[in-house]
Amino acid sequence: MSDTDDVSVSVVLPAGGTGERFGSSMPKQFCPVMDRPIILYTLHEFHRLSCVKHIVVVVSQPYMDYMEELVESHGYSKIMVVRGAQTRHRSIYNGVKTLKSVLEPSDVVIIHDAVRLFIDASTIQEVAKASKETGAAGVHRPLISTVISSDGCGYLEESLDRNRYCASEMPQGFIFSVILSAYEKATDHDFDFGTECLHLALKYAGTKARLIEGPHNLWKVTLRKDLYAAEGMLKENELQVQVVGCCDRDLVTHLQQDFAARHLKMTVCDSMETCDLVDTNCTVYYYTQFDCDVITEYTENHHEEQKKDGIVARTPFMDKVIVHVIRSEDKVMDCCRKVREAMQGKTKSWRKKHLLVYFVLSETKASVAVVSEMVASVIWTRDPVMAGQTYMAFD
Repeated sequence: MSDTDDVSVSVVLPAGGTGERFGSSMPKQFCPVMDRPIILYTLHEFHRLSCVKHIVVVVSQPYMDYMEELVESHGYSKIMVVRGAQTRHRSIYNGVKTLKSVLEPSDVVIIHDAVRLFIDASTIQEVAKASKETGAAGVHRPLISTVISSDGCGYLEESLDRNRYCASEMPQGFIFSVILSAYEKATDHDFDFGTECLHLALKYAGTKARLIEGPHNLWKVTLRKDLYAAEGMLKENELQVQVVGCCDRDLVTHLQQDFAARHLKMTVCDSMETCDLVDTNCTVYYYTQFDCDVITEYTENHHEEQKKDGIVARTPFMDKVIVHVIRSEDKVMDCCRKVREAMQGKTKSWRKKHLLVYFVLSETKASVAVVSEMVASVIWTRDPVMAGQTYMAFD
C-alpha cells in the first residue's frame, strides 16, 4: 500500500489501566519487554507512519511524568499526554476531547489499546479507510472458545453458537464528529460499565460500524504469561542478524541453522564495507586473533553511523547487539585475559551508547557447533546485564 494514498489519522491510545488481572504493582503497559516498556512498541508503530498526525496517550496521574519522559527521550513529536479517568470510556473521552482543537469534524480518529503492541500499518489504514467511508469501523477475530451463559446460580443456562459471534478487537476507527457526538450523549451508566466504542457510535450517533477481520497478532497483553509470548514474537519480528568477515564456512552454516531454529533472519557480509550499521540490530564479527584496535573501531563504527543518521539525538528504539567471535590458536584462557585487560572500561561506555557488546572465545580446535550455539544464544537472550561479558566455548 502506497503511503501517499493513506488516509490521515489521529490516534487515541488509552493507557490508564491498573492491570488488576495482570497481577503486578506496575501497570502492564509500562512493564518491560526486551528492556523497553510495552507501550513504546505500540507508540513506535503509530509514530513512524506519515499518515498519523497526532497521538493522544491517556495515562493515570501517577504515570504522567514518566510518560512525558519516555516521549521526550525518544523524540516523539506527535504525542500529547493526557490525564486518564476512573473508567475506560471516561479516559477515551478525555483523549477525544483533546483533539477538538486540531481536528475537523470529518477527520478520522483511531482508538487502540496500548498493550496491543503488534499493530501494523496495513491494518491501521484498512480501518481508517473503512471508517472514512462508513463513519465507524473496527477489527474482529473469530471466537476460539465456546461461549456459555449461566442461570445466575452457577448452572448452565445456554451454549451460544460461536459461528454467530466474534471477538471485538482493536484498532477501531471513527469519523471525529461521530465518536465525539457519541461520547457527548453517553450516560453515566455507559461511562461506568461500558467498554465497546463501536456500540456507543451505533447507540448515540446512529452509525453502524463496518467489521473487518483482523490478523491473528492483534491480541493484547493481559496476563503475566503474555509477556513471554510478546518477547518471543518481538524477537522473531525485530531482530536481524549479520555475520561479518567470517572465513569459516562451517561456522557460517551452523549459525544459519541455529538462527533459523529461532526464526531469525541472517545475512553474511564479507567485509565491513558491505554490512549495515544502521538498520541491522545484531552484528557478529569474526576474528582469527585478538586485536583490541580493530574490535574498538568496529564497535565504535556503529555509534558513528547512528550519529550520521540522527539517531543519537534520541534514545534508539532498540539497543544494538554486537558479538565479537575470536577463534585463535591461543589458549582460550590466555585470550580471555587479553580481552579482559584491553576491554575493561570500554564495554561500560558502549552500554551508555546503547550498544550491547559480548565476546565469544574459542580455540580453533573447538567445535564450531558449540561456538555457533553460544553466539545464537547470546543474541537471542540479549541480556543487558551480561553486556561486556566474555564467553568461552569448550568442547
